[in-house]
Amino acid sequence: MNDTIINIVYLLKALPFRCQIVPIEMDEDGLIPEEFSRALKDHSILSGRKMKFLYCVPNGGNPTGICYTEERKRLIYELAREYNLLILEDDAYFFLQSKVIALYM
Repeated sequence: MNDTIINIVYLLKALPFRCQIVPIEMDEDGLIPEEFSRALKDHSILSGRKMKFLYCVPNGGNPTGICYTEERKRLIYELAREYNLLILEDDAYFFLQSKVIALYM
């Protein structure tokens, strides 16, 4: 299961960044940390290049609507710290979550 992230993929391929897109498997709780870890290791070995950042949609990804759990976010963050990655969150729906709205009421 993967969210379709068309705009960012085209942007990164069109600009002269020499970005290689590495898809990572997801389940009902979001990006799978074990798959992320495997991708980080395999990509470095196969390409000789380190990943620079993770682009993700943690809330309401299209078309699946997946929202990452807090535990999943922590595991992803720890991997990003270990590999010195920037996390680029496309989180347009963060403030539409009921638990966040309740904090601001």
